[in-house]
Parts: sequence; structure tokens; C-alpha cells
Amino acid sequence: MASFIVGAPGTLEEVLAIHGVQPWRARYLITCSGVTVERHQARLDLTVDGPTTPLHRDDVVNLPDPAPAPCAAARQAIANFPAAYRDYALVAPAVGPNDTHIHRLARFFDIRDQTIRLQPSSGSLKEFIDMVKSDSAIKYPVRDLMVGAHASPHGGFSIAPTPGADANINYEKLEDAVAKRTLIVPPEVLQPRPKDAKQQEVPARFIIRGCAIGEAAPVLRKLKEALGGALQVVAPKYEHALGSFSGPGGEGLYEFLAYEFEVFSPTPLATDQDVVNAFIAKGFKDYTGQPIPNKTWPQWVPKGAPQNFHKELKLRSSHAGRDVLAMAFFRVEQEPFVLGEIPVNVPQDPGSDSARRAALVAYFEAEPRFKSTHAWPGYVRYGYSSVAEMVAGHTWTFRHNASAGRLFCKGTRMTFLVHQPILDARGELIHNFFPIRPPGKPKETFTDREPAFFAAA
Repeated sequence: MASFIVGAPGTLEEVLAIHGVQPWRARYLITCSGVTVERHQARLDLTVDGPTTPLHRDDVVNLPDPAPAPCAAARQAIANFPAAYRDYALVAPAVGPNDTHIHRLARFFDIRDQTIRLQPSSGSLKEFIDMVKSDSAIKYPVRDLMVGAHASPHGGFSIAPTPGADANINYEKLEDAVAKRTLIVPPEVLQPRPKDAKQQEVPARFIIRGCAIGEAAPVLRKLKEALGGALQVVAPKYEHALGSFSGPGGEGLYEFLAYEFEVFSPTPLATDQDVVNAFIAKGFKDYTGQPIPNKTWPQWVPKGAPQNFHKELKLRSSHAGRDVLAMAFFRVEQEPFVLGEIPVNVPQDPGSDSARRAALVAYFEAEPRFKSTHAWPGYVRYGYSSVAEMVAGHTWTFRHNASAGRLFCKGTRMTFLVHQPILDARGELIHNFFPIRPPGKPKETFTDREPAFFAAA
């Protein structure tokens, strides 16, 4: 039997939380004598005030281990009432005061039915997990865990793994978390699982609301491993967006997804037709799996020499009974391969740019992170199928330092990006609407259980 002495006054559920027991468990543990309390060697009647029973300093709390046999049935009975469960959410800290997306994510989770947003002091993933284990806010059984953050199809999302760490989780940081077991979610904190209409247990999920990180399947798998394997990891395949409106006619928030197609070139493309041809050559598909029609690209790429363009679209929302806004844009930029120069150890200058590029290819191919056997090769993260293709996809300048025996390489490429909200066959925005004023039930067109929009590992 596990026993402990109460150090500071508090309710039963508060004291249990301090000692690593989720507060919601107090109610069923009382019914099956899975928890007892003694005061001056006399047992308290916990059935009167239940989980809010006030405990005094020096009271003795007993947690039989194993729990009495009736506790298994009492715990499992909860699974037959799905409405008793809650989702618990974390939103990454805003990057700055103008980070409207993060502020909307917080509002999104706050207005969702049966969702409780936790607010750890530094906003790290580890703190969130620790809170789920036993924080006083865990008043209900766990259905799913949710995280809202900026993210990328290249495999990163902007949240600190542990307190004090940089707000960026990537594949290597997840490898570190696996090795150190810093982000493990114990399976027992997710039990019992709710049951569906067919009396089947509903698996626990870790759902990311972050842009297109569902495209980085190896990262989802590594995150699942870092979390201990008990949670299915779910994330959007497309850009995740939120919009809102407020005025005399009411207030609401809407969630939608957007295509964000990208092509690269080592050198600038001269005309809009060159850009269109590059997008057509990539064979991008829509959310139904059908190729984007060739005739669509000229509508999305501005005429003339490639230049940045954005437009706020007014789209009809039958859910909200009004027009809503969604941004469409085209972006062109020159981006560096990495900040600074890549040092390649070669005693003598190879003598020609082609030989220098060959030395750079050899350098990358020797790096473990860029090997084809790596679960998430570096060249794939940059959008290429091989190291050779990655090097050829950039323009390089070289500088050889004879005394250091090093060839310093600096690469750039041109990036062309199309961002368009996802519309249905009728031309209406595919979105979910959450009325705030006047209040009402959400109206959803898509869910995070649909493989057309969300990936799962």
C-alpha cells in the first residue's frame, strides 16, 4: 500500500494531484475504497464531500496497490460515458504582439466544446505533459491531447521541447527526447479509454494544429516514439489557418486549410509562364487526389516578371451566413541554403566549379543526416530526392582557404510559393465555424479524422 502524510491543507483531489494522481480519479477511487484517509487513527467518510473533502495537515492518505478489485469495474464504467471526457490543449507562446495566428489558436481551443487549454509557465511540451499527468486542472479523463503552434512541411514546429530550450522541435530534437525519455506520456494517464457506439475503445491521439507538418511523416513517427508510443500523432497535410470577425452582426471564428505549393530553381525564372511551367511539371494534386488543372496555375501566378502578390478573398460561408475572408498570395524570394558558409575539408582547391560541386556532394553524402539510409534525410527536408539533386538545385559560390585546407561553399536558390485557400467543387471555402456571439453549436465541414486533410502515425 502507498501511503503519505498530508503536508499542507487542501481538498482530497488537490492533495492527490500533488502526489501524482490525476484529480478526476478521486471520485471513482472513493466509490471502490481505492483511496482512504485517516485522521487521528480514525477513517474519514469520503462519500460526504467526495473529491472536495478537506484534508488537514498530518492526515494519512492510503492508496492500496494493487487497488481493490471493484476499482477496475468502477474505472471502466467511466468509458461508457464519452461526454465525461475532455481534450487537453497547449498553445505555443506567441512570437510577438502581432502573432495573430497564435492568439486565434488560443481562442480556438478556449471556445471548443469539451476542450481545456492548459497554460504551463514556459509553454514547453514537457511541462504540458507533466500537467496532464497530475495537475489540478485535470478534472476529467483524457480523450485527446492537442497542441497549437507554427509548423512547417519541412518537419519543424515552433514549441520548446523542455523549459529553457529554443522554441523549435525538429527531427534531431525528437531523437534526443527518445534517448533521454523526456517527453514520455505514461499510458496509464490516458486510461480508461472512451468507447464508441460499437463499444470499441477509442485510441488516444496527439493532435497538432500546425501548418502542413502532416507532410513530414518521419517526424510524426519520431514524435510518436518520443511520446512513448501510446498516442497516435495526427497533423494537417495543408496550411492550417484561422479567421475571425466581430461586429454588430455577431462574432465568430472559423478554421480552414490552404494549399501551399512550392517550386525551386537555382536561378531566377524570367516570366510568369516559366513559373507556371515549373508548377505544372511538379504534378501537384488537390485534396481529393486529382491533379491541379493546368489552367488553374495562370490564375494563381501573377502576370509578368515574378513578384510578390497577395489578395484578400471574400468567400461565402453558409455556416456563418455571411462572407468571410481568406488570404491568397504568391511569393518569390532568394533564400540561402544555410546561414554562412559550409566548410569542406579539401587540402587543395579542386580547380573548377564542377569539381568543387563534386567535393560538396561528397561532403554531404558522408554526413549521417544526409545519407539515403536516414529516416528523414536532409535533402528530403529541403525538397529534393538526392544529395546530387540538392546541390544542383542551388547556385554556389566557392572560396578556398589553402592554409586551413578548406573549401567554403555558399549556396542560394529561388523559391516560388503559391498559397490558396482550399475550396470545394462549388467554390465555397471548406471550413469549420465556431459562433461566439450569439453563441451556438459549431458547424464543421471537415474533422481531424479525415485522411484527405490530416495525416496520422
